[in-house]
Amino acid sequence: MKKFLELRQQKSDLTQQMRSLLTNAENEKRSLTSDEAKQFDELRSQSDTLNTEIARYESLADEERSQARTQPTSKKLSNDELRHYVLTGETRSLSTGVPSDGGYTVIPELNKQIMQQLTDESVMRRICSVKTTRSNEYKQLVSVGGAAVAHGEEGKARTETATPKVEEVSIKLFPIYSYPKTTQEIIDFSDVDILGWLTAEIADTFVDTEEMDLVSGDGSKKAKGFLSYPRDTQADKIRAFGTLQKLEVTALSADSLIDLKFLLKNKYRKNAVWVISIFVPSAAAFASRSAPSRVNRAKYLLMFQSLSYQ
Repeated sequence: MKKFLELRQQKSDLTQQMRSLLTNAENEKRSLTSDEAKQFDELRSQSDTLNTEIARYESLADEERSQARTQPTSKKLSNDELRHYVLTGETRSLSTGVPSDGGYTVIPELNKQIMQQLTDESVMRRICSVKTTRSNEYKQLVSVGGAAVAHGEEGKARTETATPKVEEVSIKLFPIYSYPKTTQEIIDFSDVDILGWLTAEIADTFVDTEEMDLVSGDGSKKAKGFLSYPRDTQADKIRAFGTLQKLEVTALSADSLIDLKFLLKNKYRKNAVWVISIFVPSAAAFASRSAPSRVNRAKYLLMFQSLSYQ
């Protein structure tokens, strides 16, 4: 409540003023003067009045919280929708009167349920670091190394060595949203769980969209996926900052996958995961291959699957 917060702020200001009077007297090693004592009593009287008002609002808030458990999650039908239409002329995109639209107006909050399903089902969300920010841009400093050490000798002067460098990573944030609408009537009287169905459908679409963006998004009103960043075969500290390292092989083998794993530094390797998209060819394409080729293809598929579940 806005009024409740204002009262608490006023009480805090009064307390600060009373504390200031006492602190000044203590610093000067004296008692309060008659004017100061009168001012202190007035402030305390005002504070007592505010305490009474604050107690009323607190009791009201406690009562509302206790009643919230038994109140229905949705409001009762009223003439608000009709009044809204008369004033604005806005019609709902979905209603019970239009079967092809499924019969649906603005649904209750589903954010928590959808976010929970995103966490449970999104592979990329489990791999990535999820950060909370209050702006539309996230920035982070990244150490790129560069510190140097030298061998010294007793009695000899030490010369200056190179200092490590840092780079800034700036990620522009773009929201994704879904805004279906439903009438209250169909929520209340439908034989199926409309809200559960909408939640599941929205969550599935969010998962697909988010994972596609994080893998191959171009950064235009969406996340920039890691496949959209420049890649180079050069090692760390040699290739340009912001360029991902890649390994090129003429023929995929178990050795090349092992080499890929050990390209990572040991401190990064323990948190690394395999993310592999398994392409399964059509029956005609698979049958057209030679017998050795089909066997090798099957081996690679099995190998990919075993790696992806480690």
